[in-house]
Amino acid sequence: TLQAIVGGQYYFSHSMFPQISGEPQYVDSPQSFLSWTGRDEEMKRLGEFPIRSYVIAASGGGGGMMQLARFMAVPVGSGAFAVVHTPEYQIKIFDVAAGSVVRAFTRKYERVEPPPLTPEQKKPSMIIDNKPIVVPRPKYSSDISNIIARGDKLWVVTSTKDPKKGTLIDVYDAAGKYIDAFYLNIPAA
Repeated sequence: TLQAIVGGQYYFSHSMFPQISGEPQYVDSPQSFLSWTGRDEEMKRLGEFPIRSYVIAASGGGGGMMQLARFMAVPVGSGAFAVVHTPEYQIKIFDVAAGSVVRAFTRKYERVEPPPLTPEQKKPSMIIDNKPIVVPRPKYSSDISNIIARGDKLWVVTSTKDPKKGTLIDVYDAAGKYIDAFYLNIPAA
């Protein structure tokens, strides 16, 4: 998945299906952060970020997977990315030149339960080894639903929604210092 284009450099994420056997289980599935110039023959692996996932194995080697969070990376500052890859409220600053996370920040956050399942969502979503599978509903929504770089500021779109005010957005500087928060009426993702 394309994450960003910065100065002719393309940045992608790529998830791999974890190899498990037996009963469905929660595992950390590998998520690679990659770069490519368009001239290189191969992508360069910059780092690895695990994504907690519910994985179902099939006897033939396939299966199904539901990620509890999604990988997000946005350029922030010079040569760095703000990265989100967990369902909990946490932002990591990944330095491309260093090839590592140079800092991480979080805040106390009241987790939000996901909406109730619709009758359609309660039905089996896949069939593996001739068994209908209903993926369990997560206990909480991902705390961060999006992250946006605005100049030298980072907007963190949270899962907190108010029917009148909209979605709660936290604002940080590039170093991870909390600045402010506001509500914005934005369409549901």
